[in-house]
Amino acid sequence: QRELRFDLLLRLAVLGKLVAMAVSIPLALWLQSYWALVLGNLVAALVTVPYSYWLAPHRPRFTLAAWRDLFHFSKWVLASNLCVLADQTAMTYVVGRVQGVSAIGLYQVGQQVAMLPITELAAPMQAPFYSGFSKIYHDLKELRRQFLAALELQWIVLLPMTAGIALTAYEVTGIFLGTRWLELVPVSYTHLRAHET
Repeated sequence: QRELRFDLLLRLAVLGKLVAMAVSIPLALWLQSYWALVLGNLVAALVTVPYSYWLAPHRPRFTLAAWRDLFHFSKWVLASNLCVLADQTAMTYVVGRVQGVSAIGLYQVGQQVAMLPITELAAPMQAPFYSGFSKIYHDLKELRRQFLAALELQWIVLLPMTAGIALTAYEVTGIFLGTRWLELVPVSYTHLRAHET
C-alpha cells in the first residue's frame, strides 16, 4: 500500500475469492452444510498466505526486541478495535436475548444489506487514500486539502446510495431476497440512518 502497488493487492484478493469459491461450491453441493463455507475459507487462507509471501518477499522472525515501541503505537488501535467489537456484537446479543435465535439471522442480514455502500465502496477507497496521505504527511496544508477532497468524494458516492437503499428497500428486498425477507427492511433502514448520522 505504501508503494501504491494495488495490482498486487488485487491479485491476492482475487485469488482468495476464486479459491474459496472453487472449493466451497462443490463442497456445498456434496455436504449440503454450512461447513462448506468454513472449509472453503480455510483452504483459501492456506493458499493466499504463502502466495502473499511470494508476491512481497518478507521473512519475519519472532522477537520481542521492539515490543515497547509496538505496544506504545498499537495500544490505541487495540482500544479502538475493542470498542468496534463491542459495538458490533452488543446489539446481536441483545436481539438474541430478547427476540430469539431466528431474529439474530434477520438482524445480521439486515445489517449487511445496510452496510453494502460502506463495505463495498468506502472500505476499498480507504487503502489508496491512506497511501496517498502517507506520501504528503509532512505537508499539513496539502494533507488537509486531500483529506477533505477524499471525504467529499465518499459522501458524494455514499449518500445517494444509502438513500437509494432506504427508499427502495421493500422493492429491492422483495426482488433479490424474496417476500419472506421483508421483515428485515426496518432493520436495514435503522442501520442506514445510524451510519448516515
